[in-house]
Amino acid sequence: MIRKTSAVREPESLISRLDWVFGAILYFSLAFVMIRFASEGHEIAAVWVANAALIGLLVSQRKPKWIRVCLSALIVNAAANLLTRGELTTAILFGIANIAEIVIATWLLRTMIGQRSVLSSLGVFGKFTLIGFLASIVGGFLGGAAAWRLFEVEFLAAWAAWSLSDTLGILVFTPFFLALFKGDYRRCIREKSSLQQLEAMALLIGTFFAAGAIFFVIRKVPIFILLVPTMLVTLRVGQLGTKAAVMLIAAVGLSSTFLETGLIYRANDYDEQILILQVFLFVLLFSSLPVAADLTARRRAAIAFGRREQELTQIAATDALTGLVNRSAFMRLAQDVLSQRQGRQICLITIDVDHFKRINDTFGHHAGDDALRHLASVASSHLRSPDILCRFGGDEFMLLLLDAGIVDAEGICGRLKESLRRRPVRLEDGTTLLLSVSCGIAVADEAETFSELSRRADIALYDAKNAGRGTYRTASTDRGQRRAAVG
Repeated sequence: MIRKTSAVREPESLISRLDWVFGAILYFSLAFVMIRFASEGHEIAAVWVANAALIGLLVSQRKPKWIRVCLSALIVNAAANLLTRGELTTAILFGIANIAEIVIATWLLRTMIGQRSVLSSLGVFGKFTLIGFLASIVGGFLGGAAAWRLFEVEFLAAWAAWSLSDTLGILVFTPFFLALFKGDYRRCIREKSSLQQLEAMALLIGTFFAAGAIFFVIRKVPIFILLVPTMLVTLRVGQLGTKAAVMLIAAVGLSSTFLETGLIYRANDYDEQILILQVFLFVLLFSSLPVAADLTARRRAAIAFGRREQELTQIAATDALTGLVNRSAFMRLAQDVLSQRQGRQICLITIDVDHFKRINDTFGHHAGDDALRHLASVASSHLRSPDILCRFGGDEFMLLLLDAGIVDAEGICGRLKESLRRRPVRLEDGTTLLLSVSCGIAVADEAETFSELSRRADIALYDAKNAGRGTYRTASTDRGQRRAAVG
């Protein structure tokens, strides 16, 4: 009886299984803090962070549970508004506006950007920016209408305040939350060396304390000087560092308004304080993130170019028929080995297929190609890791043996002959073809060039052919002695 087997499913992470619970807790916490402190008793918060967290969570999930996540977020958003503002109608209407904004931003990000980083290139960052503005404008329309209806404020003013607050929240905090939930930071830490991890941590901590000093302590330094550590993090750590640095600076700036102290609080009134903070965050956002996006794209292009260059170099050094090292690359490698031998024993074996022309004439050139590929495969199975096998041209192969003497070379020739005898070539028409090879062996003398060594190996090869083929011969040594053996 045949049983159907179901595909093995990848285990979901804890966040994936309980994303609606996790999202509800996170959203309520951020919403409560932002309404309670960031709005300073006003109807609309200065910067709305909660939506960015939920957008990051939904975009990062492979199959987000839309209904459960959005419904739980709507409930906790209403609860946060009810606890801080005390009106059920306000809580419900503001909750609907926020959820609409989250759904629009998430759907557009998943459709237009997918799983790419929002800072993977300037084009992707441009799409992300437009999505952030569009979602906030729609959410602002609903939120502004609710504020106008409930609090009798001017609709355009409420719509602009909502849109600006939520746009900042999405553009500044979504990249960080998205990278966090996708595991980019965890992977980045694993891939970096201990020194690189220490450098990244030091730069981010330095950025945090610099922001704290400027927002809370120093009163005469312009806040735009914080662009300096942000750019340094961008150059040294990359886009993930930029996301974290911008988020840290924004969090410190918001905290300074919560605590009613520091540089921004010196402004005349709340609206002026928030305007200063929002202008600064927009400047920080559009001066740091595009640079990070451009650098990321350039680094990716450089990596791709490097890989392509390696591929082209590999292609240029490879014989197309057999996949072995080709003649020119082998000659360079052999000459380098010989020039840096430092007393190491080196052997060169020249291998030639016996009666190769007869194979081509009898069975055709396709059979000849099959024979050469078969020989390359069989010979490769006898190699050690430092040995180099090459198709030198036509039906001639060369094998360079490192740290090997005559006995080792003769052993390889004998095993190659026996392997070819046991493993004939099987042609496309089913014909079996038994290959035979002749080999010439030469041991490198001190200060001998590849040209000289290959010439002696060729002489030994001709000796093997003259001896009846299917055998090997060893070239004479410096003393004029010649060793010969029949395999």
